[in-house]
Amino acid sequence: MVQIISIIAGLFIIGITLVKNKAKFSIKGIALTGILLAIALVISLFSINLQFFGGQLVIRFSQIILMLIGATLAPIYALIAGLSFDILNLLMKPLGSFYFGFTLNNMLVAMIPAFIFSNFRKKTLRFNVSVLLSVSGLYLMYCIIVLLSVFTGNLGNIDNALYVFWLPIIILIVMSVGFVSVVYMMRKRKLKMDHHFVMLMISIVLVEFIVQGFLTPLWLHDMMQTPILISMQLRAMKGVAMIVINSLVGYPLLKLFHKNKLEDK
Repeated sequence: MVQIISIIAGLFIIGITLVKNKAKFSIKGIALTGILLAIALVISLFSINLQFFGGQLVIRFSQIILMLIGATLAPIYALIAGLSFDILNLLMKPLGSFYFGFTLNNMLVAMIPAFIFSNFRKKTLRFNVSVLLSVSGLYLMYCIIVLLSVFTGNLGNIDNALYVFWLPIIILIVMSVGFVSVVYMMRKRKLKMDHHFVMLMISIVLVEFIVQGFLTPLWLHDMMQTPILISMQLRAMKGVAMIVINSLVGYPLLKLFHKNKLEDK
């Protein structure tokens, strides 16, 4: 039943993209999609598959490349890239049997930035920053809630009570250090916070929040009966680190594409 819902959602996204997308295919767009897709596939070969605490966690660094396709090219290219990546990656390095939910994930990884960059480009910087702060705050709450849920059932234990007290502080410190690191690297590379940076950060947080935080645990539970809460906890811990890594890697590349006029919206 869950996979049927994912198929319906995938077909809906494909249909909306084909109907709403008015951009024509161009040689530059096709070539750039092919090059970035090839890079993403090569990087995916070095993904790390971990299984512990009854859950499965895949650390994949190719995600930011798919996001850059959505950020720089028209939504139709993002859709094609997401579908192609899923099929080719399954053939090159299968981690299990085919499950359409993960196909939907790869589509969304590319389509979320495509949606953000297509619709938020003309918004004011203040508006985009407000959206970024809102989604970041929601994601922070999500991380705290799922990580605290392990211990809230036994607060009588002093160690657990202390953990509940310190965990939000630790997460805030980690996210703050990550943010400071991003700002420091931007200044070191003489990069200014602009619309591109804010829109990319919104996309990165939404991908970790929606795709990794909610959908992936749901697919794994339906596919392998992996406990949803454990899966969420693993991805909450990974998500904070991936947001920092993807922003540090993705923004300079995005600026490079913009500087060399490689965008094709």
